[in-house]
Amino acid sequence: MLPRLRTCCQVTAGAVASLDSQLPYPLSQVLAEAIEALDGQSFGARIRTARAAQEPYGQQAQGDTGLDES
Repeated sequence: MLPRLRTCCQVTAGAVASLDSQLPYPLSQVLAEAIEALDGQSFGARIRTARAAQEPYGQQAQGDTGLDES
């Protein structure tokens, strides 16, 4: 099992390196910054804020994100 796990980690690291070479900065940095930002305000809260800005008088249904969750 350990050799297969090592191979999986090596292949994953290779895929990350390939992607990193095409990005302005490392994917791990992008993810860390996104997680930090979402810790400050969740994505759901961001959607509600954006939607409230578009609703007349800022009114919306409680818990309604406007997204089809099916």
